[in-house]
Amino acid sequence: MMLVDTAAVQSVFPPSREDRKRPSDPAAFLTAANGSPILSYGTRLLSISILGRRYTWNFIVTDMRTPLLGADFLAHFGLAFDVGRKRLLDTDSCQSFTVATCPSTPAICSVAPHQYGQLLKEFPDVFKPELRQVPRAPAKHGIYHHIKMKGPQRT
Repeated sequence: MMLVDTAAVQSVFPPSREDRKRPSDPAAFLTAANGSPILSYGTRLLSISILGRRYTWNFIVTDMRTPLLGADFLAHFGLAFDVGRKRLLDTDSCQSFTVATCPSTPAICSVAPHQYGQLLKEFPDVFKPELRQVPRAPAKHGIYHHIKMKGPQRT
């Protein structure tokens, strides 16, 4: 089983016992959504089959339990994920594959903590599922996004 994680920038694969014996790879620095570092052990070239088509990809070997297909894999192979219908779509062939959902799996991203870490610490409620905003209802977390616009400019 592999998870499609639309929030994961990198596709990852769990380490073997042999991988865990080696020191982690500081060049493949990954961070969990909560800002904690994820140990990595290099890369592994794997071939997987989706919709009867074989895909070969270099996965980052990380200290995760479940393999993840991230945005790098999806973009490279022209795959899209339809969240509403829970389908993986092949944009070349227009084939789709229904997938199961797993909401309790942690997301990872390859953003260094110093880039957005302070912002995440300042507004932690934004990432709490129980505070998600319902359309046309006031935000439960009290954070609002605004886009300031001006009318047409005359030259």
